[in-house]
Amino acid sequence: TGEERKHGKTVREFSSYESLENKTHDIGTADGPENPVIPGSELRGMIRSMYETFTNSCLFALDIDRPLSSRSSVQKKAGILQYSKGKWQLFKADIYRMDYRDKDDKKHKDWGAFNIKNPKKIGYFERQENGQKKLICGDDSYCANDALWFSYYSHDVYRWDKRRREDVYVTTHYYVDDVSKNKTSSCDKYGYLVIGEEIGKKHNEFLFEKKELVKGMFDIQMAVQHYNQSIYDFYRNPKVNREQKALHIGREIPDAAADGAVYTVWYSDDVKGKLYLSPACLGRDVYYHTLHELAGTYKPCTERGKLCEACALFGFVGKGGEAIGSRVRFSDAAFTGEEALYRKPVTLQELSSPKLTSMEMYTRVKGDANDAPFWTYDYYKKGKERFPLKTTDIELNGRKFYYHHPQCKDSDYYALQDSEFDAKKAERLVTVRPMIGSEKNTFAFDVFFEHITEEELCKILSVLSLFGNASDHCYKLGMGKPLGLGSVKVKVESVRLRTIDLQQNEVYQFAETEAYKRYYEEKREDGDVLNQFGMKEEALQQLRDMTDFTYAERMSKARKITDTRNVHYPTTKIPKDEGFKWFVNNRKVGGNYDQKLDDDGILKQNQENRW
Repeated sequence: TGEERKHGKTVREFSSYESLENKTHDIGTADGPENPVIPGSELRGMIRSMYETFTNSCLFALDIDRPLSSRSSVQKKAGILQYSKGKWQLFKADIYRMDYRDKDDKKHKDWGAFNIKNPKKIGYFERQENGQKKLICGDDSYCANDALWFSYYSHDVYRWDKRRREDVYVTTHYYVDDVSKNKTSSCDKYGYLVIGEEIGKKHNEFLFEKKELVKGMFDIQMAVQHYNQSIYDFYRNPKVNREQKALHIGREIPDAAADGAVYTVWYSDDVKGKLYLSPACLGRDVYYHTLHELAGTYKPCTERGKLCEACALFGFVGKGGEAIGSRVRFSDAAFTGEEALYRKPVTLQELSSPKLTSMEMYTRVKGDANDAPFWTYDYYKKGKERFPLKTTDIELNGRKFYYHHPQCKDSDYYALQDSEFDAKKAERLVTVRPMIGSEKNTFAFDVFFEHITEEELCKILSVLSLFGNASDHCYKLGMGKPLGLGSVKVKVESVRLRTIDLQQNEVYQFAETEAYKRYYEEKREDGDVLNQFGMKEEALQQLRDMTDFTYAERMSKARKITDTRNVHYPTTKIPKDEGFKWFVNNRKVGGNYDQKLDDDGILKQNQENRW
């Protein structure tokens, strides 16, 4: 229907026990569930995360085995890897260009790889059924890394100098003139075919000619492992490379190969002691520093005898499947209001998983790198030079929270308007039915506990109520948190203890107690919380700010921001544009890298307008 056409590809109804599996359910015309439910697993994750923060526990959900990588804006050099005497060696290479044409390029009457000065056709590039792309030359065909003989010519490149009002010499490019399977009088140079990524407005494929050995104190074998990891993470990963393009360059390099085996690569050796290999000139770097190193003492617990407070209470799974069960259990939260109040279904603005490539968002640097305008997980950059980072010079910023949006409106998270439906964009979007923020929309759930200490009980009550039932401090729950959705207040109604009395022939009985009210009923003072959890004052203030539903209003009154609805990821301009543009501009080639986040998480540039 017309209404269905305006939904994102994924449609999610509010959770309930009602099964929609065998029903035709149109979220655009159907009513929301009469008895909505919040799954206990959602509550458990939300509360455990907050408990970890209060107790300064490990980052339980951190995937420390996930490799850190990002696309580099530094152009790499041409190289050739050759396996010799049981190890890989890296050689420099000269580049020869093959002016790019594809067999299916409709812009050209005669397709092929052409010499721009000589109309003689060299061949054409054709995709095979297995996804590989080949250079077809007469009766011969070549895949990436195959060797062939060739001839070439040179072409000087100039640029127009406005000040001098004349062409100025820049460099000389070498173009392939002819190719042959065997050496001939004209084709007397020997090179290896490089078929790169499929990108728009592509001009060249390449031939690499092997030159002298690259010398340096680096581990080539480790660089090869990182190269293969980038192939796996990007080119072979359908979640990232959704269109499955450029798989012809996705050849992993084996740990060992036949003597004399050759692979063409792009490499960078500008950072002392580190070598980066890539299948593309502006390819992806896998970094030597890992999350395991950067997390330090906040690594997820792995040993039964060395558990943080959160893992000791909520349970953990360690090495070899060793596990400790949780001593707290959460029921589903059932709706307790008179009638569930919903907003109309909305299609959310595009959301994504955290991008660890945004080093400026997730890390900070110290020491010599403290004033560096740009850094990665391995090195920092000043001017055109890159300097290696020691593990002690880079650390994680902390735990991730989302600000509350006290004046959130539909337009802040609504993506598809009636008049501007984009079918291609809708493929990436999600349509949901949010509940209205109202005291009439209430849920109730139980937290069961056993074998916990008095101290643990007091702490879990403090965490549940977030500085007390009477405070304005809230959790974030569910989808759309960065857009303004999901602010919820948890209040503790009562505490009941189980007692065992065998003398009265009663195995156990529940009895309500008011002994713990001071931990959840009234607003908690800073000194009380500091003493209970042993927190640092700075950490407590940050936690109060991030959970305070009125924080944006306070920031507005202090003239830190001009609009309480400007609570979002960095953008390049106001009103907001696509969020990705700030991240792109912040590390683009030739960028000035001056849009860093300040210590309070607010952009230094135009910070009066945005956080």
